[in-house]
Amino acid sequence: MKNVTDPKSIKGLTICPYLGLVDDPETTISYPSISNYCHRSNPAGIIVFDHQQQYCLDERHTSCAVFQREKPGPLPKEIRVKQPGITETHPWLPVAALLCIITLGIALSMIFGIIKLPSLFGVEEQIANTKLPPTSPVPTLTIMPTRVPPTATATISPTSIPPTLAPTQQAYRLLETPLPEYPNLMIHRLKEGEGINLLAQLYNTTSAAISAVNYNLAPVLWINSVIVIPVGATDVEGLPKFSTFEVQRSGLTIEEFAQSNQLDAELLKKYNVLPDGYILTQGEWLIIPNSE
Repeated sequence: MKNVTDPKSIKGLTICPYLGLVDDPETTISYPSISNYCHRSNPAGIIVFDHQQQYCLDERHTSCAVFQREKPGPLPKEIRVKQPGITETHPWLPVAALLCIITLGIALSMIFGIIKLPSLFGVEEQIANTKLPPTSPVPTLTIMPTRVPPTATATISPTSIPPTLAPTQQAYRLLETPLPEYPNLMIHRLKEGEGINLLAQLYNTTSAAISAVNYNLAPVLWINSVIVIPVGATDVEGLPKFSTFEVQRSGLTIEEFAQSNQLDAELLKKYNVLPDGYILTQGEWLIIPNSE
């Protein structure tokens, strides 16, 4: 279990020590993400982005109702993201069903005469009326106490606790990373089974808002399609439509990139939250604002 008195910190922000990846509780994504699970709950579950932003990724996590529980329990429905394909289970149902079957079997056996309770009582009465022959006295044995050697006490040396892994560093202009401005625009690559409605639920937005901020969005989305999602925003009026671009070579400044692609450099820096003279790196992604 994590040491609550030694919480994780990123750039001055205190993060809840119970927030972590599903298979690695010691590692935390430092922005609202579906990869962040609450390990104070049982079972561990994904928390809605608003709650992550306000409590889990902030020093206010100590006021969270889940954090203050004495014992772990299920996440409240209002802060839990419902995961597709996963339904709530009731482990007591098989036991209850088995008890019902056994009870029904006994009742049917009594009705059809398979089990005869009076015969059982007759056997008990016969045993009670049986006279046993007198027994001879049994000699009493005197048992001398034996000396028990003192139990050796094992000395257990304290084991060293492995250091907590450093939390994931925050990086901008990468896939699945919301930008630190409202609305938190995020570039997302579609996975199998994902659609507009599911993404809207996971990222606390609407399908209409996702459609409104994407340039020439196809009516049918395919696996590995790359789109823009306004995380936590439903009102996107006034925003341009965006497309995405993966940087193919390093070394260009953002202004040189804008000039070579006939783009507005100021808008490009604004919606990607980039400073003047920023040097692009191969493999990072840009959000491209498009005029109608």
